[in-house]
Amino acid sequence: MPVTGQELPLTRTDEIFDWAVFGFDVIPVNRVDKATSTKWTPWLEKLLATLDDGDKLYDLIKQTWKTDTLDVGHIVNNTLFVLDADTQESLAALEAIEAAHSVEPKLIIQTAKGEHHYFKRDPETTYARQQGYSSTNHPERIDVKTGRSDTDGRAMVIIPPSQNKSVRLNECDSIDDLSFVDQDFIDAVFKHNGQEAPRKPEPRQAGESVYTGAPKAKEVGEILKHIPSDLDYSEWLKVLMGLHDKFNGSDTGLEIAIAWSETTNADASAEVESKWTSFNSDGSGGLTTFNTVAKMAENNGADLSAISVDAMNHVPCSTPEELAAALTKAAQVTPQPPVSSNPHFPDGLVGEIAQHTIDTAHRKQPLAALVSALVSVAHFSDNSFVVERYDTRLNLYAMLLGDTGSGKDHPLNMGQKLAKTVKLETSCKEGVASGPAILRALGVEPSLLLSLDEVSGLIKAANSENHSFQRDLADEMLKLYNKAGSIHTGKIYANKKDNVDPIEYPFLSIMSATTPAMFMDATTQLDTDNGFLNRFLVARMPDTPKSRAPDKTDIPQPLIDSIKKLTDLSNTLKHLGKTNLNPTAKKPRVITLEQGLPLDKFSDDCDAKISTSLQGGLYGRALQNSLKVAGIVAVGIDCDKPHITADIWQWASEFVLSCIDGVAAGIEKERVVSDFDGQCKKAMSFVDNVRSSNDTQYLTHSKLGHANHSWLLKRMKCNTRELGGIIATLVERGDLLKFEKGEGRGKTVFYKSA
Repeated sequence: MPVTGQELPLTRTDEIFDWAVFGFDVIPVNRVDKATSTKWTPWLEKLLATLDDGDKLYDLIKQTWKTDTLDVGHIVNNTLFVLDADTQESLAALEAIEAAHSVEPKLIIQTAKGEHHYFKRDPETTYARQQGYSSTNHPERIDVKTGRSDTDGRAMVIIPPSQNKSVRLNECDSIDDLSFVDQDFIDAVFKHNGQEAPRKPEPRQAGESVYTGAPKAKEVGEILKHIPSDLDYSEWLKVLMGLHDKFNGSDTGLEIAIAWSETTNADASAEVESKWTSFNSDGSGGLTTFNTVAKMAENNGADLSAISVDAMNHVPCSTPEELAAALTKAAQVTPQPPVSSNPHFPDGLVGEIAQHTIDTAHRKQPLAALVSALVSVAHFSDNSFVVERYDTRLNLYAMLLGDTGSGKDHPLNMGQKLAKTVKLETSCKEGVASGPAILRALGVEPSLLLSLDEVSGLIKAANSENHSFQRDLADEMLKLYNKAGSIHTGKIYANKKDNVDPIEYPFLSIMSATTPAMFMDATTQLDTDNGFLNRFLVARMPDTPKSRAPDKTDIPQPLIDSIKKLTDLSNTLKHLGKTNLNPTAKKPRVITLEQGLPLDKFSDDCDAKISTSLQGGLYGRALQNSLKVAGIVAVGIDCDKPHITADIWQWASEFVLSCIDGVAAGIEKERVVSDFDGQCKKAMSFVDNVRSSNDTQYLTHSKLGHANHSWLLKRMKCNTRELGGIIATLVERGDLLKFEKGEGRGKTVFYKSA
């Protein structure tokens, strides 16, 4: 049997040989990118041909792994069920499930982060599929490695003697000695992960395709007809991400992704599935959505509105008369698509404003309406409230991420429209260009609502080392976030005319927006670490809904009365002529907290994410923003005696975390594409420095600055398709020149810097 950590280690070749004899389909893996260094099918055929001859098998392994840069993986089909616990939470959950089902693993592999528990399953009586999760967003969930069949949906798991892998427990002589699990055990794992119990799909009828049936699948199929699958690698990856987003990582989406990719690459299945599972199965909102795919199709001539109508009206028709009637109905009625991601609106003024924003919108975006309502009520509270014990004021910074034309302008400007109804238009500004400008505006009106239509430049400026007006503005926004309960000391400039006097209790709320693409372009790791982004409640809007005539246009009088009741509380609104009996910025009304709220646990959970997640900095002000949101909702319900109940706290904290989790997961997901950009830079580095290569096989060409295709492929340590995508991108950018030398079968591809 393969050695455990307590035994005398064998040679590297011996260990890999033992795993092959054990019954694992071992395969070489590139250590850097964790991808197999060879295609699965031809390798397995070669491996299978040697299994009956120990000497040939040993020689194959010795020759294949002669370089120390290769790790060892094994292919997991539908007879294996491997559970990957990367955190203490997921490991505890796994051990609890094992105990509940009286199952003990006989093989455990220790990894850098946790453990792999190995089991056998009978593919005739059980069904399962791969599942992968972000340990940052869902530390309690367990990754699943298995196959949907003997050839489809297989996984690859890295094993010893690879780096950071060791055998913690092995009580088996062969793969057949592993503990068996049944469907009940499998279902328990999936249910723990928040998924439905997996069941084998019903076989399709003759003539059916992956696009047959549900309107969503048919609509996607029509859109994909306008996008060839032989795209460059980064664009192909975006389509896969969009499909994963559209179908929440389901098997249906995977089948469609494979079918589309196989239209130009018959061997695409394994690569598609590998990428699919890397996107996480939690549906955590990445910033590449299916809307990106639809835009790609539209750019290639697709009529999206016609496709949508056709798909929404896709109903079975058994007679020509039924078909004619359906077509007539489709021509007359453009169906209203359901509003997606509609969050629960809280009671009180926040819910009233959010609903009004929806009622008066051409494109109904409930999430954006809710965020806008929270900022509006924060502004109308005019620094007259504070959350007890935490001294938290209610000024709120928010940012909407939505594609152009997605409907973000309406919620972005709703606060200003409502302010006019209670004569507060002077307290609203937009397009402030610099730090001194925002300070002077606050000097005139200490309570200010700032609307910023395109905030990506501000994000970039926040980390810039160069002085600029936007950098000044970003710096002041950082400071003002926590200044609502104190005094801003002002600014002194070389030109005395530019001086800014001290400002007492500046209360700045911000409603901003940008597109996901510009947000990602502007965001760096520094933004998640330096506290600029975590001051914002960032909400990713779902796909663009169809434009419809608004249900209402006027602001109802009951809503105006509710806003006026809140604004009447503050004597800082001078035009109302109120007395000092009402709350002020200096002596605000206290928002009480229900006893027993799990605020300390919430804080501890966020601290854990800060210390363990690459995007942990985004959680740095999760508690503060949750208290702000909860306080805003409480004030909107009862501004005379605002009180944060357990229900309000639960809603507010979950809402804030869902926004942060979505952005964190989106940044992580987009890093896949960012990694591709890194690969492009790596390829250019090799080409730029090809003259220094000592590879005698290509020395004649490398001296001329010409990089041979095989030479570059070897150094990039990627597969042919990935390198093809990299080369196509670099050529399209004008960074690289591609040319051929020789004739006929001796023709060879070379590259050089442009």
